[in-house]
Amino acid sequence: MTAADPTRNIVLFTLGPNPDDALAAEVRAQDADGIRRAWKQVVAEHGVRPEQVTELYAEWQPSMMDTRYIEQTFGDIGVRYSFARPKPDGWDAALAEARTVIEAAAERHAATEMDEAATGLVESTQDAVVLPILRSASLPNTEFVMEQMPSWAAIGDEIYVTMAHVAMTPRGTIGMKHVLHHDIADDDFATRMSEAVTAVTDGLVMDGLDTEDGEMIRLRREDGLLAAAAILLPDFHNWVSGVRDWPELIVAIFCPDTAYIAPAGSPCAANLRRQIQEAEQEAPEFRPSLLRITADTRELILEGGR
Repeated sequence: MTAADPTRNIVLFTLGPNPDDALAAEVRAQDADGIRRAWKQVVAEHGVRPEQVTELYAEWQPSMMDTRYIEQTFGDIGVRYSFARPKPDGWDAALAEARTVIEAAAERHAATEMDEAATGLVESTQDAVVLPILRSASLPNTEFVMEQMPSWAAIGDEIYVTMAHVAMTPRGTIGMKHVLHHDIADDDFATRMSEAVTAVTDGLVMDGLDTEDGEMIRLRREDGLLAAAAILLPDFHNWVSGVRDWPELIVAIFCPDTAYIAPAGSPCAANLRRQIQEAEQEAPEFRPSLLRITADTRELILEGGR
């Protein structure tokens, strides 16, 4: 099961006594032989043996067919699941209920994140700066976030931006206190967001990287925080193309702290596309994203982490 998609069933095979030592496979929720299919995947990818498996977890309860398969293949191991398997004619209702449960959990997670980040900021020994927070609209907690925080649709309908007071904590973690609707007047939002975007340039560094596929640029800040939001600068394209004479930019953002830039049509751009396709989501609020930026347009062309 991925994000708010209950039609997918993630199966975890725990190896040995450590519950964190597990291999995952993804199959369709309605597959009556989903466990068998998942096991074939992990065997093909990792070469493991049935006797190594000590516990099995699946998002959806195994079918009777798979229950027999588990007993015959792994013996008497622990089996856990999150959602009861419905009767054949009950999948529509079961999937809808599961989707509601997942979205509610995502909202609770987002609220917890905000509380923990705010606590970290209070403990910070540095002055916080308001910076833009890039967010992927495809994530299941988007509606909840927009209800809590003023936002701006930055790249089509796919990427939006909120703001937060950001600082490093004494423990070396990032503390964030998000700007909420009651913190700012509606007619002051545009000014505050413009100031936040401009603040990204403080300590912004452009590194030239020579790779096997050619030259590309890495954008970062000296403090390591949220440099990818520099793509929101009104003169971002002119700034980069003025340095490298690249009329069309391909920008890869794996997490909001860093961005990688290559000229469109180059081997570097093709490699960045492959990496985004295969990338796992690193930041809870943002999926790995590949953008195309010209003098006139900013558009999302690929989103990973699904």
